[in-house]
Order: sequence, then C-alpha cells, then structure tokens
Amino acid sequence: MNRREFIQGAALTMTLPLINGCSLLSPSRNSHLYKGVQLHSVREQLSTNPNNTFAALANIGYQHVEWADITTLASQHAVAQANGLEVTSVHAMSPFLFGERESIAHHGIKVPVALNSSQKVLELLARHQIKNLVFPYLFVEERQSLDQYKWLIEQLNLLGGQAKQFGITVSYHNHEFEFNAIDGQLPFDLLVRDLEQVAFELDVFWLQYAGVDPAKMIEQLGARCRLLHLKDLAPNIVMPTQVAANDFKPLGQGSIDFSSVLAAAKSVGVQHAFVEQDHATAPMLEQLRQSFNYLQTQ
Repeated sequence: MNRREFIQGAALTMTLPLINGCSLLSPSRNSHLYKGVQLHSVREQLSTNPNNTFAALANIGYQHVEWADITTLASQHAVAQANGLEVTSVHAMSPFLFGERESIAHHGIKVPVALNSSQKVLELLARHQIKNLVFPYLFVEERQSLDQYKWLIEQLNLLGGQAKQFGITVSYHNHEFEFNAIDGQLPFDLLVRDLEQVAFELDVFWLQYAGVDPAKMIEQLGARCRLLHLKDLAPNIVMPTQVAANDFKPLGQGSIDFSSVLAAAKSVGVQHAFVEQDHATAPMLEQLRQSFNYLQTQ
C-alpha cells in the first residue's frame, strides 16, 4: 500500500457523527455556492483601497465573501455591504479564541481588546448577522503532538457549543499537515472522530496535495462539510514536494476534478464555497475572474 492509499483509507473509513442542526439545502448553479470569495486572496489590495477592492469583486460577479482579517471586520463590513457583498463567514485564529497570545506573539498577531475573547468574537459576528466562524490554521508550534490536537479539539468543542447560543456554526479548516502521521495516527482522524460540536471547511487544494480525493472526503463528511475552499493545484504536485507560488492555479487550470467536487458539494448540501487564490502568477483580480467564470460553467 502506498502513502496515498494509506491516507485515503485511514481518513475515509471512519465513523462520522453528524452535527446537530446542519441540515443544508442543495444549491442550484446560480446559488451562492458558485459566487463566494475568500478575502485572503485580495489581502494586498484591501490594505490600500478596501472600497475599490470590494467594488472590483462585485463587478466580477461575486456576491458574498469570507472575511480573513477579523481585526478589520468592524470597520470594513459596511464597505463590503455597500458594494453588494454579503459576509457569510469569518476566520479567527487561536489568539482571538483561546487566549494563546503570548506563545505566538512572534508571528506578529496583535489582538485588540475588543477581540480578546471568544465571547467578544461571537458577539461581533452576531451583530453583523454572520453565521459561520472558522478556525483556519495551526502554527507549527501548535501542532507538534497528538496532545496538542486533543487540547484543540476540547477547546473547539467548547467554542462550538458557545457559538450555538448565537446561532453560529464553528468549522475547522484543513491544510495538509493534518495528514502527516504523529505516533502512527493521522491528526485529521482525531479531528473527524472527536469534533462533536464543530463542522468542517474543506480546502480541496490541500486535500489534493495531501493525497486525499476531495470529492470523496466531501461525501464521507456529508452534512458535516458545511463550507469549501476552492482553488486549483498544478499537476503532479503531491506532499512532500514543496508547494511553490506558481502551483496555485485558477479553477479549471490545474489537476483537481471540480466536476466531481461540485457534484459532491451539491449532494451533501454544502452551504457556501469560496474561491481562494493564495498566490497569483497574473493580476490577482484577473485570476479571480477566471475562477468565477469557470464556476459559472459548472
């Protein structure tokens, strides 16, 4: 058995408990499923001119966004709305949710007083009627042992229960590192087995890179797969080959079978899918336009 077969077999054959309250409607071609974008893609543009950036995204045809920098949500939410963009999800890392600020201060993350607890984060989302909060990333020092993952699972389950009081669903966003075995066990298996109060935002790029079939994973998670990140991966790039900036491709220009991915997403009732382009080899907004146009053909 090769490494890809091991990973897929381990990750896809688990018993998958359902999240209460996550029954979702299957979208049509013209639904939000095909018209969302992750704002990390335009982080540089937003830093200089938020209004023009939101206007450009709306001009492409995007209708809703996933917020990347929670510290700007309060000040820029109205600007996004004024340009016809609904905010349907927000990313927030551990410093904002679990009080783990000093240990990762060297990453340059500054937590304002207004966002220094999960309660304040949830209150902010509730004020803006945003229903999805995503835990997006673990720093290297946060994922060295299974005990660290077990601690994270405990914290996320507590957060998930807390969020339900606000009508908000918490989701976990994967990368590739959850598919690196620690002491003979895949951290992703732990997350799927033990995250009882948390859904998933599956990133199809990182699944493909880790040797996992994205469509099959969506199907296996079923209703627990609430959100998706859509970006394409250059052919023949599989872990542990290092991912380069030019390996991030607009949709339909890489190796991922998006027909199968989108069919699976519709079959399980994924609520929102967000185009994301971490790095661009041409003007970012042009590549986001290419991805949007591709989705409208699916």
